[in-house]
Amino acid sequence: MDPKPKLNYNSFESLVLSLSHPNWKTLQPVLFVIVYRAPGPYSDFISEFSEFLSSLVLKSDKVIIVGDFNIHVDVDNDSLSNAFISLIDSIGFCQSVNKPTHCFNHTLDLVLSYGIDIEHLIVFPHNPFLSDHYLVTFEFILLDYKPLGKTSYSRCLSDSAVAKFKEEIPSVFNSMPCLNLTESYNNFSPSEIDNLVDSATGSLRSTLDSIAPIKRKLLKHRRLAPWYNHQTRQLKQIARKSERKWRSSKLSEYRSNWQDDLKIYRKALRNARGAYYSALIEENKNNPRFLFSTVARLTESHSSIEPHIPINLSSNDFMSFFYNKIITIREKINHQLPSTVISGSPSSGTSVNVNLDVYLDCFSAIDLHQLTSIISSSKPSTCLLDPIPTRLLKEVVPLIGTSLLDMINLSLLSGYVPQSFKVAVIKPPS
Repeated sequence: MDPKPKLNYNSFESLVLSLSHPNWKTLQPVLFVIVYRAPGPYSDFISEFSEFLSSLVLKSDKVIIVGDFNIHVDVDNDSLSNAFISLIDSIGFCQSVNKPTHCFNHTLDLVLSYGIDIEHLIVFPHNPFLSDHYLVTFEFILLDYKPLGKTSYSRCLSDSAVAKFKEEIPSVFNSMPCLNLTESYNNFSPSEIDNLVDSATGSLRSTLDSIAPIKRKLLKHRRLAPWYNHQTRQLKQIARKSERKWRSSKLSEYRSNWQDDLKIYRKALRNARGAYYSALIEENKNNPRFLFSTVARLTESHSSIEPHIPINLSSNDFMSFFYNKIITIREKINHQLPSTVISGSPSSGTSVNVNLDVYLDCFSAIDLHQLTSIISSSKPSTCLLDPIPTRLLKEVVPLIGTSLLDMINLSLLSGYVPQSFKVAVIKPPS
């Protein structure tokens, strides 16, 4: 528990303590604050306390404030109480005391919490021999947190692993029954199509797992300041050395030296940071997307309109929105379609007959050349649900293309989409 430097305000007194744990190397400490506000005018208190709360939440995501505020929060029509409650609510603090804490039956002693739960709060009976205020106790839990390193999962698709996969996968697919789709596709039920597709994708995944299994890798925390170089490190060490010398001697001469060294270090750090981003922008001057994201990160620009999703919005409402959108588009198209004949321009003297009774009631089968062309021209990106990486699929298409073609044509001609093709992975932006 380390005391923080006291922040000077005219309308109240405060003492800020920092509660930390040896395992909290990557976490902010819990700030425990003791406040006392003397009775009297409060015009400056609201503005100063607002500034004080803002500075606390910027330093830590867990804050507890206790003390005698001399505010009658139990009185609904009290102007100071209403302004104070509105202030703490706007920043996100929660006030946990709801019983009288003073001999005159007013709630003056408060417990404010931000980002941490207050438990088992007890207001003890008044003891006139100790104080005119009541004793308030509560509990809060500090977890013995051990930071977990970020992990990634990857395969080692070496040339030998790819060669072995290409050697084994044809025998796996050749064991599957051959399909004569022109005659038998109507004989397949939806469950049989699902089993066939799941068997094929499962064979691809299990074969690859046996040859090149997914391995878990622990990612170490990397330095977040790439412009921090050998020169800035030396200047920082010099400044810290001057600071220690001044703190041990308290001489004004050493303090002046420390401030000069600190200015030199900060200037060098700014110059190194500017040089780093200048080189980065120059190197990516032909990449507008990178430049815009870099400028946005440097200027900390954010959209002025925050996205807001109503709490009462259900999944059915979400689905109905897109369903109704398609219905609206269809109605607009039908409204704009002519009822008889579409005439060409007067200069061309041509007309086009439109038969509105023609409907798409089935799909046509594709051939192996079309399938190979589509897969070969597809992007190399891979989804988490894909049984094998896309680039590996492109290499084995000549070996298993006939079996893949049978399954795709079975889906087209039967008009049924396998259930495994209806699943997607949606990742929110981090």
